[in-house]
Amino acid sequence: RTCTRTPSPAPRWPPGPRPLPLIGNLHLLRVSQQDRSLMELSERYGPVFTVHLGCQKTVVLAGYEAVRDALVGTGPQLADRPPIAIFQLI
Repeated sequence: RTCTRTPSPAPRWPPGPRPLPLIGNLHLLRVSQQDRSLMELSERYGPVFTVHLGCQKTVVLAGYEAVRDALVGTGPQLADRPPIAIFQLI
């Protein structure tokens, strides 16, 4: 008797701009106006979208409702963030 396991599907990430190799979407983020750059991306992709900061996938929540919906009841699971090396250099 064998036990087979069906592979689970890859997680579906929110929509976002297509990343470039190595730099991801960093070319879309103006260093001096990162907040404005992210808000412009949210106008195109919606209040929850994915950007690639180098090789790191990052989900961005833009606006009060998106943040509230994500954090109400799930705060402890989302409270930790990995360090992002490129932002430590800026």
